[in-house]
Amino acid sequence: WVRSRSGSSSSSSDNAGVLSAREFVAWYNGHPDFGHIGPIVQQALSPRCNGTSKSNIVIIGQGNVALDCARILAKTKDALNVTDITTEALNSHAIRQQPQQEREIHVLGRRGHIQASFTIKELRELTKLEDDCHARCIVREEELELGSTESSLQELKSLRPKKRIDKLLRDVANSTADHDDVTTQQLETSIHLRFLLQPNEFQFSKQKFKATDEKWITKVKAERTRLEGEAKEQKAIPTGELEEIDADLVRRVLMWHCRSATYT
Repeated sequence: WVRSRSGSSSSSSDNAGVLSAREFVAWYNGHPDFGHIGPIVQQALSPRCNGTSKSNIVIIGQGNVALDCARILAKTKDALNVTDITTEALNSHAIRQQPQQEREIHVLGRRGHIQASFTIKELRELTKLEDDCHARCIVREEELELGSTESSLQELKSLRPKKRIDKLLRDVANSTADHDDVTTQQLETSIHLRFLLQPNEFQFSKQKFKATDEKWITKVKAERTRLEGEAKEQKAIPTGELEEIDADLVRRVLMWHCRSATYT
């Protein structure tokens, strides 16, 4: 279900392409109650269906489950063949069947990188996909700086694991800035870790797939936030600054209350 802040809700059949992480994880692990997720993923990420060779995926949430979903979606079939992922999932469009398949994966978190709940292990795995899977992790240095408030720096001082995460993210951000265009063109998939960005609106369209009357996700309108408050009590405050992100599939790791949904 996708529930708006006004309290209204609509089922996933009305908002096709928006799944919970629980549904996706249960499906690729072979849970019998989630077999219906396969056709949704197939249609959303099939190049023949979305009319382009590139798939756009938005993951809402920044814990270990979110990063695990991003890693599965970024890896190639060959890389996952040695895991216990189900054969159905392995052969589906959820998995990049060839390294040349292009994907843009955006992982959104409404607070800063110091407040994110993923561990260094999950983050490090996400940064090591470049050679085998032609997938690169991208971090924006300006978002790290925006999240480095005085209160956040106080939090960082007392948490050694967070210091390691901060250093790795800054190393990735520096690598992102230094990456030349030639190398970028050789990489087929990008995983964007986005901070201080929350979903504001889901946009759906009946025109996305001509063979169906279902309303499919096409974009996520995200809103920039800023941190306010004392250390360990900071809240993400909306700023009104908006950004549109193309989306063929949305994974909600958190039950996020999106302000609105528009349909065309």
